[in-house]
Amino acid sequence: MIARLASLVLAAAACTHGQDLRCPAGTSPLRVNDPAGYVLACGDASGLREGPAIERFGDGALRATGSYRHGLREGDWVVFHPNGSKREAGRYRDGARDGAWVEWNERGDTVLEVTWRRGRREGMQVRRFDDGGPAETTTWRDGKRDGPSTVFLPDGKPAVTGTYRDDVPEGEWIYRDDDGSVVKKVRFQDGEPVER
Repeated sequence: MIARLASLVLAAAACTHGQDLRCPAGTSPLRVNDPAGYVLACGDASGLREGPAIERFGDGALRATGSYRHGLREGDWVVFHPNGSKREAGRYRDGARDGAWVEWNERGDTVLEVTWRRGRREGMQVRRFDDGGPAETTTWRDGKRDGPSTVFLPDGKPAVTGTYRDDVPEGEWIYRDDDGSVVKKVRFQDGEPVER
């Protein structure tokens, strides 16, 4: 996946102010202003986006690259911070996020890894501290938290562990202090704490 994302970034960096748009037959380049800047995309006579697109900030700096199919985002997309570093990269299918996505901070450190399926989070999501260590791991199923979840301290020790079922806490959750000692345990049923 990293190799695919690296090639996307190199291709995105090569794009200029629209000269590199290779519009499919029956479409032509169009420019659409938006509050954050503007979009250069290929579109048909009605303005429906079809083919490659380049988004830019108001100052002309690259904001995103990708493509459209039938007016919806499709295929690989790379989004950039205003300083030019990658902000996120992944794939769209029929306008919805689909597959592995990675997010970075402005320094280029990975801060989030998540998998999407048809626009819904699916599988293990890992949020990271700036040093690369895990800050939180959460299991998602069909767009809802569903399974083990752990929040970590910056030193890598677990601070909170528990399980979600259908997007609400379920079963025993354990809360620890900085030295790893258990501070409290709370049992949840249907998302509500219950007395022992």
